[in-house]
Amino acid sequence: MATIAPSTQPAPADDCNRFRPTLHFTPKSNWINDPNGLVYFAGEWHLFFQYNPFGTRWGHMHWGHAVSTDLIHWEELPIAIAEENDHMIFSGSCVVDWFNTSGLGDGTNPPLIALYTDHTEPRADAPQHQTQCLAYSHDKGRNWTKYGGNPLLDEGREHFRDPKVFWHAPSARWIMLLVRSAENFACIYQSSNLIDWDYSSKFGPAGADGHLWECPDLFELPIDGSDETRWVLKVDLFTVGGEKRSACLLYFGQFDGKTFLPDLDAEGQPRWHYADAGSDFYAAISWSDIPPDDGRRIWIGWMNCHHYAPETPTGAWRGAMTLPRALGLRRIGDRLRLIQQPVREAEAKMTPVTALCPVNVGAQRIDLRCKQPQDGSVDIDLHWPQGYRLGFGYNAAENAYYIKRSASGSLIGHESFQEYFRAERFVDGSPLTLSAIIDSCTLELFCDDGAQVFSHLFFPPLGTPELTIHAPDDMELKLSRCACKI
Repeated sequence: MATIAPSTQPAPADDCNRFRPTLHFTPKSNWINDPNGLVYFAGEWHLFFQYNPFGTRWGHMHWGHAVSTDLIHWEELPIAIAEENDHMIFSGSCVVDWFNTSGLGDGTNPPLIALYTDHTEPRADAPQHQTQCLAYSHDKGRNWTKYGGNPLLDEGREHFRDPKVFWHAPSARWIMLLVRSAENFACIYQSSNLIDWDYSSKFGPAGADGHLWECPDLFELPIDGSDETRWVLKVDLFTVGGEKRSACLLYFGQFDGKTFLPDLDAEGQPRWHYADAGSDFYAAISWSDIPPDDGRRIWIGWMNCHHYAPETPTGAWRGAMTLPRALGLRRIGDRLRLIQQPVREAEAKMTPVTALCPVNVGAQRIDLRCKQPQDGSVDIDLHWPQGYRLGFGYNAAENAYYIKRSASGSLIGHESFQEYFRAERFVDGSPLTLSAIIDSCTLELFCDDGAQVFSHLFFPPLGTPELTIHAPDDMELKLSRCACKI
């Protein structure tokens, strides 16, 4: 057993910012949820997001906006696309229209084009209504004009949302992925100009049983160690089965510009798995227009869960994003797995330390490596006064990673705040690695170099935690931290 003494640095004052993370984006105030419109343009990473400027609960959805030059330091800007006449601005995506296929450019710079869902709440005389609309910007996303011909798509549906748009070079067409949410279908449309859209095909329902598909994405990734690629189709499931929890579902396959053909299992059903084994990873979307010389596919998710998000005790602000994650594909046994790792920009902010500093101050990272998993379990515990505790690690008997937050502070006992999570270990006969990034009220656990990932919130009392680790004697341990809020 290794016991690491707490830092002598005092805990921060008890105020509304006591849970605000260091490395994770949070709004200055009010409610946020899904990331939207992720696009790289003119040296800036754009993060749009679902935002309520009037309070700390869901409602009055606008597109909030932040920009960064390094994916870590974010400048929050004024609202980008605003609710108008009870028409909320739901989730969507952005692209750079490099060749002005839309005709909406100003003749000088390529326009940024945002595709989003226009949502009206149900009324006594009409059900809710969702259509797809467009807005454009000529000034690097600072000001937006709603297209005069909106809506672009109106199928008269109550649940028809979350357009993800990208350019498909082989077919020389824009592709839009949408969900007919209540039916658990993802639909594919094509366009030559981002305005006129033709239906091509649909995919689903498939995978985990549940209700309401949301926030689709579709992108191609190379498979590590081979010349092959696969397309990754991602959807989020608002409610899994009869439980009050959400999930992010992944499917791998081929895409020809019209149809997504999933890889099948031995029974002829689409293969799928969860992108994240935790409770607080939702609505992830990947950045468009990342320069080719960067070469990465990067996404970010909302680090919360709708089923208890309104109750999180964060004061004047409510909602955070995960760390941006670089994505890859790796074949493990007979299965493909999505590999997720914190972007290198986040890694660069962590510096070695000899003792774990207060989780309430800065971001902490714990890296463990053991030669062989059969050498034993790895149990990591953070302890606060009055018996509060957060545990995570590897259970050798179950060959599974786990998170325990049954004594982790506020929200314990909430019907949707699950206390125990486990996920099978897929990697055999190789060193076991765990990398935990603890940033105030957030825990992101990357297992086996990102082959399995957990994202969790927890809300401990103020104070300095003590870290204890039970692990095999051959364990290698590294601690690092980002000391200051950035």
